[in-house]
Amino acid sequence: MRRLILNSQLKAPVLFLIILGLSFLMVNVAGAENSFHEIHPTAKNGVLDLTAWDLDTDGIVPLEGQWEFYWQALLEPADFADSNGSPELINVPGTWNQYKVNNEAIGGMGYATYKLSVEIDSQDRLLALKIPRVFTAYTLWINGELAASAGSVGTSRENSTPKYLPQVAVFDAGEGKVEIVMQVSNYHHRSGGVLENIGFGLEEQILDARYRALGLELFIFGCLFIMGLYHLGLYAFRRSELSSLVFGVYCLAIGMRTLLAGEIFFIYLWPGFNWEVAHNLQTLAFYLGLPLFVMFIRLIFPQDVPLRAVRLVQAISLAFSLLVVFTPARIFTHVNPAFQMFFLATIPYFVYTLIRAIRNKRQGALVIGTGAFALILSTVNDVIFLSVIMNDYPAPLLREIVTRGNLSSLGILAFAFAQALVLAMKFSTAFTRVEEMSAEVQELNINMEDKVAERTADLEKSNEELDEAYRELFKLQKFRRNLLANISHDLRSPMTTIKGYVDAILDGMVKDPNEQRRYLEVVREKSLGLEILTRELFELARLESREVNLDLGVFSAEEIVQAIYLKYRLDAEAKGINLSLDIPEQTPIVNVDIEQIARVFDNLIANSIRHSPAGGSITIGYFAQENQVVFSVTDTGEGIQEADLPNIFDRFYKGDKSRTASSGGSGLGLAVAREIVEYHGGKIWARNNPGAGSTFGFSLPVHQ
Repeated sequence: MRRLILNSQLKAPVLFLIILGLSFLMVNVAGAENSFHEIHPTAKNGVLDLTAWDLDTDGIVPLEGQWEFYWQALLEPADFADSNGSPELINVPGTWNQYKVNNEAIGGMGYATYKLSVEIDSQDRLLALKIPRVFTAYTLWINGELAASAGSVGTSRENSTPKYLPQVAVFDAGEGKVEIVMQVSNYHHRSGGVLENIGFGLEEQILDARYRALGLELFIFGCLFIMGLYHLGLYAFRRSELSSLVFGVYCLAIGMRTLLAGEIFFIYLWPGFNWEVAHNLQTLAFYLGLPLFVMFIRLIFPQDVPLRAVRLVQAISLAFSLLVVFTPARIFTHVNPAFQMFFLATIPYFVYTLIRAIRNKRQGALVIGTGAFALILSTVNDVIFLSVIMNDYPAPLLREIVTRGNLSSLGILAFAFAQALVLAMKFSTAFTRVEEMSAEVQELNINMEDKVAERTADLEKSNEELDEAYRELFKLQKFRRNLLANISHDLRSPMTTIKGYVDAILDGMVKDPNEQRRYLEVVREKSLGLEILTRELFELARLESREVNLDLGVFSAEEIVQAIYLKYRLDAEAKGINLSLDIPEQTPIVNVDIEQIARVFDNLIANSIRHSPAGGSITIGYFAQENQVVFSVTDTGEGIQEADLPNIFDRFYKGDKSRTASSGGSGLGLAVAREIVEYHGGKIWARNNPGAGSTFGFSLPVHQ
């Protein structure tokens, strides 16, 4: 076992370096496959001069800068033949939302025409444009020839059709001048215009970039799809591993989003697929990806990720997701910036929880944390790339830092690889343990005679334990006979009283109505006492026979004692007793039936309040002890007779100050408390404090 621990400690840093290296490698590959030259010409006044740009050596150039812009006009190349005057200019890439007409922003809905003239040296080879998705429909001409289109450009929502369709347009430059005219309309999304760079280069360069991008996205989709199915298979065969289910669903969701973003290969498979549904699926993958990621981290590091934070993320993400499901894109896309801000706001907190898990040396935390950091960084990149600040406003610094989007799929791939490595570590540890156990079995066979003698001694010891158990059983039978006698006595006394009072009324011995009412009130009080006694006896019998099914849940010790404190604070104050909490820094987790544990506290605290004088105090606390959580209720009351301490948890025990039946109770409360605690695998006890009062305590196993 020591060798297993050492191997795990040595492997973790190595795996950490592997994950880190692969993360950087994938980001660099992703950037290289679709990147542009860092220093390149930009368009000015609708003209891009590339005469000094060597396409062979300098590569693809983005057509960014100032394009001519004609708002609320759908112009074709022929319409520019007699064009005079100075056109309006707009920066590409970017939305037209903040473009101003009559000093007012035009918003996202509408239509316009873009125009750019590109001056190049004469080329005897074919050129091409790499056209990204355009929001949300376009028609593009190159040198007067229709080159590409997506959706239907229109002047209203009724006569326009949205479609995302990244594609390549190949053309002949001819005389060395390229005139690009693009009609764009948008009535279905918050943002309108050309939000991403159009690439310009030689045909083979553009096609190479296109195929690289498609290849990478399909590779990512395949990896995530297989990883998702693998984890769902793990969950199918091992239902206790809920983290496998969450992670499998997460991989499939992000894998599907990979086909709906970037090169949008999904539309090439199903060209007629509804744009609204595709956009909804892509957005839902982002909205639901956050709570799935947080749930997964909570499941593998439950002691480091608070449940309240997970519930908050789930609630907010569900609210945004419902908006996506029940409203069209032109409405819910307006709330995208709000969710992006919420996502960015959660990042520091969950980075802190991951760092805490690594610092606490949780199993696999270093590897999982490294993959998670790669995922977080790539997702933050995508959020910034699609943000309002990036697309609606000039943000040159951001555009220099964030050059492309759709990196989150690479991040989840790094994260999935980290999870796979952790699984491999677990399997390796398990197999190594099996091998060691096999060696132990072989050694056991070699020394069989000694082991037989040892087992014989164990059997003799077991026989002694059986004899002891038989004696305990005899004592139990005697106890049950006494119990029946106690029950008979406790039931007979109130029933005799009830019968006497009723006979007195029926025989006419009591005729005064007020006196009759007093007699009937006594009868009702005794009946209620019998009802409570019967109910507690029935519940105690069910607990002893384990017929009660525990509704187990995971709770922190702190939230349990906080709830008990709030429940009894007013009762204690009403009697003039100071009720306080003793909560340590460490907050262990327990797996309990919270209602049953509350019954234990009810009996203990009710007894303490009943037996503590005004001005006294009661303290509720807990502390961790090895793999146990010890809860305690300490009071400054009258204490317990030392002779009664070993017996106060027995049914119907009636010591002078045992704080059971002698104080008005049924005599079953502490017995019920003991059965509940032992049912949970714990122990309960009581002791007198050195000064005054007593302490009731019980222990529960820590949830692993």
